[in-house]
Amino acid sequence: MAPDISTSTIEERREYIKKTFPCIADCDMCGLCTVFHGKDANRLTVSLFRKKA
Repeated sequence: MAPDISTSTIEERREYIKKTFPCIADCDMCGLCTVFHGKDANRLTVSLFRKKA
């Protein structure tokens, strides 16, 4: 289950993304890079899952 954005830390959210969307090093069989527009899913957590003050 995804961590609650209002109570989790950015580190917890990054770890969730890392475990949920691991790179399997087989781009032809995966498709995650396409979903994330060629960017590493973990790097996207900075902008997508940052807590707003």
